[in-house]
Amino acid sequence: MTVKSILCVFGGGRGEWGAVGTAFALGALHQAHVRFLHISSDPRAYPTPEDLTGYLGIIERLEGEYAARRDSAKKYIASVAEENHVPLDDTDIPRHHASAQFVHQVGEAEDIVAQEGRFSDLILISREISLGYTPEEPAILASLFGTGRPLLLLPAMEPSAAVAWHDQTIVLAWDGSLEAARATYHALPYLERSEKLYILQVRQHPGPEDAALSLSLTDYLRTHGIRKTEAISLRAENLSTGMALLNKAKELKADLLVMGAYGHNRYREMFLGGVTNDLLEKSDIPLLLSH
Repeated sequence: MTVKSILCVFGGGRGEWGAVGTAFALGALHQAHVRFLHISSDPRAYPTPEDLTGYLGIIERLEGEYAARRDSAKKYIASVAEENHVPLDDTDIPRHHASAQFVHQVGEAEDIVAQEGRFSDLILISREISLGYTPEEPAILASLFGTGRPLLLLPAMEPSAAVAWHDQTIVLAWDGSLEAARATYHALPYLERSEKLYILQVRQHPGPEDAALSLSLTDYLRTHGIRKTEAISLRAENLSTGMALLNKAKELKADLLVMGAYGHNRYREMFLGGVTNDLLEKSDIPLLLSH
């Protein structure tokens, strides 16, 4: 699998600036085209009230705010592109050269991200994304359920942070599920570069079947030239599976945690809790998720 098209959803917030640096770093690493997608809500999409007193003024004010946020986001992307010597919005770019594009769309984040994400090899979102007044959840869920593509979810970062991409140490959460297999496949471009890969299985009651699962996975990874692997079977003890994964990944100083997302029914996990929700809410390290 090659990475040639990267979609970075960018609302313009300061907590996302570090993610912009990460997107440019990945673009340079893979000589990829990076699209920075800025979404504005449409204030005219809601039903018009019978009493128009003040309504048009509110619409005009919101449109002004959205335009200012869009212009600020585009200005920032342009400045970082210039710093990184990456052409922006240039259609005549050599194939083996990193490039960038600023894309602005108006509408529902869930629909737009699903549409744009299907034409990408990787979707990148910062945890504190600011899509106008739209919460981050629709963009994240659209990436996972509406695109068939991996999502790189980054923690909120200061502008000076994460301007380089690190994938030397990777933890791969493995339970033998379809979602875990798909995440492994989507993560191959990063696993192949890793200096150390930990295959982590978290069980309430570890058994001999865990060793067989990790051995089959290790054999598969060897066919891709990935040999520096170590399998770890971990008992969750009094922690949730998600927190056990996260704590161990941080203990191993992982640059990236790879896992399948929403192995159970999405709504069951949302209301009753689950590994994916735990990590979406609490992870402070990069996550590569695939459903």
